Amino acid sequence: MDDRPAYERTSSILPTSIPARKFELMVRQAMGKGPLRYSQRQAMIKTAAAMGLGRFEANLILAIEQNRQFPRNIEEPSRNWSGLFTVVCVAALQTVILLSAWLIYHS
Repeated sequence: MDDRPAYERTSSILPTSIPARKFELMVRQAMGKGPLRYSQRQAMIKTAAAMGLGRFEANLILAIEQNRQFPRNIEEPSRNWSGLFTVVCVAALQTVILLSAWLIYHS
């Protein structure tokens, strides 16, 4: 019986069955050389099926391991000032046109 509080228990997002752990180690070893090509991923999924893992589990393990070994930082999008720049240019042009018309009629 585990009488530790629930927040102290460690949990993994990976499947914890023995075949899943073996497959995780295989994936980790295969990704040690770099990211897997599509054909290599398909071969790994077939291997997982032979080990008794489902396609979803295999893809989950592949994705998690790839993220662990090759994390990607998602940058915040930079502000796009082109819309504001367009509005300012149009307003400046309209101001020049109105000012020119006023000077022509009041001269």
